[in-house]
Amino acid sequence: AVAISLGLTQLLTHPILALQRAVRSTSLANLPGRTEPQMDDEIGELTHAFNQMTADLARSRDALVAQNRELAVLNATAQAISGSLDLQKILRAAVDEILVQMNLQAGWVFLVELDQTPVLRLAIHAGLSEAFAHEETTYDFAGCACLEVVQTGQCRILRDICAECRRLSRQAILAEGLRTHASIPLVARDRVVGVLNVAANAPRAFQNGEMRLLCSIGRQVGVAVDNARLWEQVRRKEYLRGQLLERILGAQEEERRRISLELHDQTGGSLASLGVGLRILEDSAPLPSVARNHVQEL
Repeated sequence: AVAISLGLTQLLTHPILALQRAVRSTSLANLPGRTEPQMDDEIGELTHAFNQMTADLARSRDALVAQNRELAVLNATAQAISGSLDLQKILRAAVDEILVQMNLQAGWVFLVELDQTPVLRLAIHAGLSEAFAHEETTYDFAGCACLEVVQTGQCRILRDICAECRRLSRQAILAEGLRTHASIPLVARDRVVGVLNVAANAPRAFQNGEMRLLCSIGRQVGVAVDNARLWEQVRRKEYLRGQLLERILGAQEEERRRISLELHDQTGGSLASLGVGLRILEDSAPLPSVARNHVQEL
């Protein structure tokens, strides 16, 4: 009877004790795996509910970690590009920060130049050889993924650069060792001002969260590029205004000098000649007193 009693006690309490141990060991940092229900009674239902709760906690934790990582990358990028209004420094800081935060090997930026042909100009690059950068600045952009990104404003992913890139030579891509490539539009005031390219030297699936993060960075960098360009335009206009003001002041000074010389050489000489002539007229012949007084006044 004692043995049977102990066996029944063990059989009934074992699922409860297992569930108790799982509950005690549960935290956001340490979520236990699935606890298999021992019986199909109320304890089994409670075990199923516990498993569902831990699964929901795991999903919430993963989403929170992903959001924190995105915010950290965005914050790091914002700090990197907020320290200057120089366009080259902004792009360099942004690309370097993105490569470090997202563990990527290469990055380069094309800026849209509507008054030039081709419309895209390589602004900066990091992690690329000079030979690869030279090809990026040499070949025509017809059929290029970057030009498509500028036209559509949508991100583009090349899973295999060698197979999908129709612009660069296969030899240059193989020599660079790049495999996966993503192009992100730099957007400011509802227009594309450039393209951010990032690449990995191993096959990489850019997940939805990573692409969402890159798109957010693209908008952030696009606004910084637009602000830098506006600042450069303001500086250029101020420089031109200063030159114009300097020319106006120079022209005024030259006009004053010309008038001064004219007064000295022409008007002054004429006045002196008139004075001498009037003096000679006064002394040359006897004049009536009224005429003499008038000549003296003149």
